Amino acid sequence: MKGFEFVKVVLFGYPQLEKIADGVAAGAEVKAALSFRSWEDTAALTERIADEILLAERLRALRELTERMLKGLTEEERFLLEYKYFRRKSRLSGNPCRQMLCSERSYYRRQLAVFRKMCSRFAAAGYTEADFIKQFENFPAFMRALRAVKAGREGALTPRRKRRDVGFQKSETSCDSAEGRLPRMTRTAIATAAAHTAQITATCTAPNPPEASGLFSSGGGR
Repeated sequence: MKGFEFVKVVLFGYPQLEKIADGVAAGAEVKAALSFRSWEDTAALTERIADEILLAERLRALRELTERMLKGLTEEERFLLEYKYFRRKSRLSGNPCRQMLCSERSYYRRQLAVFRKMCSRFAAAGYTEADFIKQFENFPAFMRALRAVKAGREGALTPRRKRRDVGFQKSETSCDSAEGRLPRMTRTAIATAAAHTAQITATCTAPNPPEASGLFSSGGGR
């Protein structure tokens, strides 16, 4: 979605936001502690330390905002985000959603749906791409990631996974019910019933229905 590429950057970075914030804050403390050794202008060094402290606070605030956006998602939606963006093995291992009961095509539709849902939540919270860039324009990691996503190279942001990390069915089956279509067994039952009804109707309305004389003829005497 154009204008919401930053949401993917946030999702990819979410698992590490707290560690990154802690690292930035620790770096600022070290600079402050060793400032007496620096040859840098005092005012410039002070400003740089203040910027790093502010960056750490913004990273923590972004993590808190993202956690609010994740609240209320279904187990499957959280798994989809975990699988594509967060990639925490401890959260994926043994997850009941790991063996996706749908086709690969349905999987991509569901991924798109949950991504749009996250975009709408960020929009409802009033957090836009302009806000993201304003807060992190001096944070190279985020800006490089945003350029990569906008250029269609989001695959470069994470290590390549094994092909079969998630299992799919070979055709559209049980996922269809979640998208307004009936499961295969139900569709088969309905189709069979319809075929039987059509056959009975055709038989009863025919000019000379098969075996009609044997069923309702007066000659039966019973």
